[in-house]
Amino acid sequence: LQLFRDVGSRLGEANVLLAVAPFEEQPAQAFTRAISLYEDIGDRYSAARGLYYYGLWLRDQGHADEAYAALSQSRDAFLAIDLPQVAAVVEGALENANR
Repeated sequence: LQLFRDVGSRLGEANVLLAVAPFEEQPAQAFTRAISLYEDIGDRYSAARGLYYYGLWLRDQGHADEAYAALSQSRDAFLAIDLPQVAAVVEGALENANR
């Protein structure tokens, strides 16, 4: 993570943050930072992917309403970049979010 920060690679930083977020002391902060970095660099696919993984993590932590919101945003983001097959996978996760 520090290497990517040192060389100024926001994409590398975001990828590492997303990968390690569930193991961080403050996972929600790591997820949202990764998603924010993706949005800042215009990587719409990775931002949607980050929302998906964040939503799954929230669901697993028992935060059904927040999980549903993140997964809904992910689905909508995948549809906005014309990836309906991926959006369908997210839709499946939404059905299991147990709101």
